[in-house]
Amino acid sequence: MLKKGGDWILGLGVRAAIYIRQSLALAATADQQEAVLRQTAAEKGWQVVAVHTDREIAGPGKQRPARLGYHALCHAVRSGKVDVVAVATVPAIGIMDDLRGFAGLLSASGVKLHVADDPEGGAALIAATGVLKSAERGERRERARAGQEKARREGRHIGRPRIADEIVEKVRAAVAAGGGIRPMARRFGIGPASVVRIVAGGQSSRSADGTQKLISFTE
Repeated sequence: MLKKGGDWILGLGVRAAIYIRQSLALAATADQQEAVLRQTAAEKGWQVVAVHTDREIAGPGKQRPARLGYHALCHAVRSGKVDVVAVATVPAIGIMDDLRGFAGLLSASGVKLHVADDPEGGAALIAATGVLKSAERGERRERARAGQEKARREGRHIGRPRIADEIVEKVRAAVAAGGGIRPMARRFGIGPASVVRIVAGGQSSRSADGTQKLISFTE
């Protein structure tokens, strides 16, 4: 397969995965969907490397099926085993959360989406999902910044809780005496990473005169 101008030139050794879902909400049967998609692949010169099918139908009052075929398809996309995913219709992918997650996966993996009943819909779905995810990330960052600014104004600590100076001194002494990182972490009820930071001088303590000093393993 060749790549030109950032876009795959589909049809040149393209590996296609077909996804089929039989559902009460879809008029076409699984066999009908597969026939249409195989015909499309033949017309475009794609090599069908896998057909993933979910035939479970969730009716009213029934638990949503596990959709093993869909999860196998996602694994194939993540593993770089396919270049294009072909579906009969967008609703075959699933509910809105499925659409957003799947489109994001395809975008991140550089995999195309072909929708048989809307040939332009696949690219549009991936593009729209990318814009939406970018906006959501920006909104989360803004909320985080606002929360940090509020905490600073109120004088509250931001970040991991500070380890008491008494514990710091005990950890320092125990490690200097030959104690291991993990045993000391369990003994003092802190994480191994915290013990490492204390040993490396990342946690400060106070001297007898009250001034702050850095703890060093070699002190």
